[in-house]
Amino acid sequence: MVEKITLRFHFEFNNVDLDDETEDFLANLSMSLKEDSHLRVKITGHTDNIGHEKFNQRLSVKRAEAIRDFLIKNGIDAQRLSVEGKGLTEPVDSNENEEGRAKNRRVEIAVFRVQ
Repeated sequence: MVEKITLRFHFEFNNVDLDDETEDFLANLSMSLKEDSHLRVKITGHTDNIGHEKFNQRLSVKRAEAIRDFLIKNGIDAQRLSVEGKGLTEPVDSNENEEGRAKNRRVEIAVFRVQ
């Protein structure tokens, strides 16, 4: 079973802070992960196209790590979590306007079961 959840945390430009809504969602996810030890999570960060490619790559990883660190702080074993950053390489919307760029500043979470 694989369930992919796209989270758009409305990251501010050059920011990795989680808002209250995001933390609530992740707290609920933590409870589900605690209930089923066979679930694993892949966390992938993304950015818009503003700024240098290398900077955006690092920022996308930091966004994914912020999610991972929150889950770890809520009792999830780090071995169950993987992190990757895609930088600006996989936009879901146009980077030609702020609305599109805001959609591209996101983290995607894939939850899957292992035996």
